[in-house]
Amino acid sequence: MPPFREALANQLTEEVYAQMEEEFFEMGGDFLAFVANFSGEEREFRVKFLEEWDRRNKH
Repeated sequence: MPPFREALANQLTEEVYAQMEEEFFEMGGDFLAFVANFSGEEREFRVKFLEEWDRRNKH
């Protein structure tokens, strides 16, 4: 089951964040590739993850 479905009410829990971060890096850290093949709720959740990832990793 995709990590986003495990998150209740689209809450990005630390466990889900870690799973999505691992998938993101497996895709080479490419923001566009990470969301390109998805739509609807899953795409929105992936965008939410990327926004949070960006916030956490700004230097």
